[in-house]
Amino acid sequence: MKLGFALIGGILLMVVLGLALELGGIAWYSFLEPKRENAKRKVFENTESYIAGSEADLGKMYGEYMKGDVSTKGIISEQIKMRYPNLEASKLQNNNLANFLTNVRGY
Repeated sequence: MKLGFALIGGILLMVVLGLALELGGIAWYSFLEPKRENAKRKVFENTESYIAGSEADLGKMYGEYMKGDVSTKGIISEQIKMRYPNLEASKLQNNNLANFLTNVRGY
């Protein structure tokens, strides 16, 4: 009889310990994963291909901005602010685009 209770108690203890470890793993993952993804995003935003692609896209928007009327310029400005909130103007090779980005953002 005592052996049966000990066996049931041991199994129950292993189940509880397994659940506790699983919950700890989930908590640890939810703590670290956003930081890991943020680091990946920062690395990606500093790659040459991302900057070159952003610069090409910004060049197209600049051309449309220069041709547009006041309402079109406002719409394009808002698109640029939403699309490139973290793009550093200093990384752009075209100084006109860097100045344009800085002016559109207002800083």
